[in-house]
Amino acid sequence: MRSIRVPFTEEGTILDQYSLELDGYMTRQLFSIRIRQFNETINAAQKLLTEIAIATVISVVVTIIYIVLNRRYNRKMQEAINHRLDEFNRIDNPKQLNWRVITDSYKLSGNQMVLIIEIGGKPDSSIVIIKSLEEAHINDYYNKQDTKEDYFNNVDNAPPAYN
Repeated sequence: MRSIRVPFTEEGTILDQYSLELDGYMTRQLFSIRIRQFNETINAAQKLLTEIAIATVISVVVTIIYIVLNRRYNRKMQEAINHRLDEFNRIDNPKQLNWRVITDSYKLSGNQMVLIIEIGGKPDSSIVIIKSLEEAHINDYYNKQDTKEDYFNNVDNAPPAYN
């Protein structure tokens, strides 16, 4: 058995060069048809590989955009929630109500957020509230107290009376 080597071009296709050794086995026309079919298969595979590469690049870009936008959204949402909770706590802490949000990704399904309203006692998040109030320049809220810590220690334990 003999072999005929037909080299690939730099573009990855086969040149249509008929070898005289094929005489009696295949015509020049059939050889050209087979080489053209072979080259079409190679071109289709190369086109598919190019499409896969482009789709991969697009997927990576879309994923990066999604991550950046999702982080931005989460940060903005957390800032808005914190601002609202600071506002609620500024008003409701003297009434012994404390608002806070927790995210419990281990115990709750789907990494859910839970709003907690604490009734009675000193609020757990008083340091965060004080810091947020200072940043918002709402210092007159504490003018009646000697220190900010005294404010939370001097709150009556009885719930407020509403008229």
